[in-house]
Amino acid sequence: FPRRDQLFGYDLVILGDVPADYLGKQHQEWLRDFVKEGGGLVVIAGREHAPADYVDTPLAEVLPVEFVPTRFPAEGARTQPFLPVRTEEGKRGGLLTLAEGEEADAKAWAKVPGWYWNYPVTKLRPGAVSLLNHPRLMAGDKPMPVVASQAYGKGEVLFLASPETWRWRYNAGDRYFARFWGQVVYR
Repeated sequence: FPRRDQLFGYDLVILGDVPADYLGKQHQEWLRDFVKEGGGLVVIAGREHAPADYVDTPLAEVLPVEFVPTRFPAEGARTQPFLPVRTEEGKRGGLLTLAEGEEADAKAWAKVPGWYWNYPVTKLRPGAVSLLNHPRLMAGDKPMPVVASQAYGKGEVLFLASPETWRWRYNAGDRYFARFWGQVVYR
């Protein structure tokens, strides 16, 4: 992990399924402060640690979603795939644009492979927005967010409830995968 002064030299940190103990409380506080001062943070959920390990930690408050800590087997039973549904905010924000023009973008979204797993979210935090929802699962009386964002201080946090964007490379190479991640990094 970089020193605090080095961390603030970055624009974005992408955090995958990393145990909270690995970061420790001090580094989590640094990450929280990093976002508060204008940095970007992407948190990608995983089966073992994220976000389950982060309940009651300094990073929990920056996440745009609330959740119940849940552990999953490393390799679970294969379920039916689902194609996340873009919300109006997701369509407008540009982050989820996979092709130029509304019609081409809708066709691109119809082509991307679905996801098989997501971390269950109970609700959005106040001020957060869902960009992609699960097509069938609910979080209370609303569709369950699978990609959500929120401003925190001067920065922004993006939460992906699934690590499966890599599936978008199937039969498309990097066309959709690289465009999505390029837009995430740029934003």
